[in-house]
Amino acid sequence: MLTSSRYHLANLIAAEFLSYVLYISVLVLFAARLFKWYRSNKSTVVVLLYGVSAVILALTGSVAMVEDYLNMAAKEPLITPTQPIIFPTIEPGTFVFFLSDIYHYSDLVSTILVWSTTVLLLS
Repeated sequence: MLTSSRYHLANLIAAEFLSYVLYISVLVLFAARLFKWYRSNKSTVVVLLYGVSAVILALTGSVAMVEDYLNMAAKEPLITPTQPIIFPTIEPGTFVFFLSDIYHYSDLVSTILVWSTTVLLLS
């Protein structure tokens, strides 16, 4: 695979799945620790907001993982440099369109929440 100019789609899916699972696992563990810390020291809301941000980021990662898998499932099983790059079209009203909306809104909410929490922390 490293010396050839082609690769199997199954390898790409496996690598991406592993990456997403590790990313989501770390965020869930991080959120659990933050919530535990918040319960022991309720004086700061910043810790709670960072925990909520981590949960929303984990949700965003989960949605992205499913959406990426659905997009890659439509590709050829063997990827070569001569294949054209095709971006999938997302038809309104489909499940992928719904996932795309969830991804964009949850990403927006988590970004705003992290920024707002950091402003609270610094003030």
